Amino acid sequence: YVTVTDEVTRKRNRLELEAEPIFVSNAIVCRGTSCYRTIDNKHVVKFSWASGHNRETEILKRVSEKGVKGVARLVGHKRIASIGEHRDGPKFAKRLKLGGTSFGDPYVSSQQSSTSKSAARLQSLSVSKRSQADDFANPSSKKSRSNNQPSKLKQEFRPDDGSEQFHSPIPHSHQEETFRNRVLFCLVISPAGTPFREFENSKTLAQGFCDGVKAHKPLLLDAGVLHRDVSENNLIKTDPKDNDGFSGMLINLDLATEMIPGTRQFMAIKVLEEAAHTYRHDLESFFYVLIWICVSYGWEEDKKLKMHPLRRWYDGTLEDIAHTKRGDVTEGGFKKYILTNFSPTFQGVKRLAQTLRDILFSKHALETGTPDASP
Repeated sequence: YVTVTDEVTRKRNRLELEAEPIFVSNAIVCRGTSCYRTIDNKHVVKFSWASGHNRETEILKRVSEKGVKGVARLVGHKRIASIGEHRDGPKFAKRLKLGGTSFGDPYVSSQQSSTSKSAARLQSLSVSKRSQADDFANPSSKKSRSNNQPSKLKQEFRPDDGSEQFHSPIPHSHQEETFRNRVLFCLVISPAGTPFREFENSKTLAQGFCDGVKAHKPLLLDAGVLHRDVSENNLIKTDPKDNDGFSGMLINLDLATEMIPGTRQFMAIKVLEEAAHTYRHDLESFFYVLIWICVSYGWEEDKKLKMHPLRRWYDGTLEDIAHTKRGDVTEGGFKKYILTNFSPTFQGVKRLAQTLRDILFSKHALETGTPDASP
């Protein structure tokens, strides 16, 4: 169980959790995010190691103040511990080395050419499980922000107030050892919802998809928040009777204000090519979520394809993925490689998908940039 203070009533509530998590980040280097349902199925409790302070909490508070609907509601939150607190006391005789390079202050080393060269070499590597390409039964296990190559997409390190972002408590014979002092936070949100892939037919999927897009507009225009990580795992299926008429809602705003790559198979082409993230790229990510659901799910067990048709959307370098997507969303490529692979359950979504493709990329010439006009 976990005890948090309710954001509205200010009362301390004890929430009992289910024993098994509904999500665990399995990347090697990540925030260690894990999510649990409460036993009454009303809330989801999210544990993650954030940098400095929990920006998602601040964003959710702003969303609530602006009255934005269709986005998960903050119920409560608490700070649990930090890496600096866990490391307080022990002394280490040797600095950590990787590839012959001694690591110091990440803010400084991010500016050094040696780091960018090392990162460029890492771009060709895929950290998460390669079996994803062959596992059509569960193809969209989260390839999280942590295993998207950071070499071409600039990461922004913000020391904030300097109190917790970087920590150097341990003296060293030559220089102080520095490390990223992440903080373990607990975040409670509502509603719990169910995975977005669990829509039963074309009609309910289309409605949930449209509700997610509908929530994105006031999130940006009223609350001033750009999501930046629209993906299958960041949309949930909800009961419209209990959630202001929304059958699909947005969750996970932890990347909304950070220059960090999102989930690679849902990233817009221009973002893969290093462009600054705009509202147009979030809308393109919505489009990829819809395509991914229609291709990945809704198959009878004996008719599933052995190889995932969209495996090249997540396997390879960012440049490779951008090149593949450009071919797949051309007028001819979309009909040949995408629409023909829709599952029997979601054949009714083909017309919507074609219409969205024509709006996003134009009917003939391929357009991937953001219009000059405001959203």
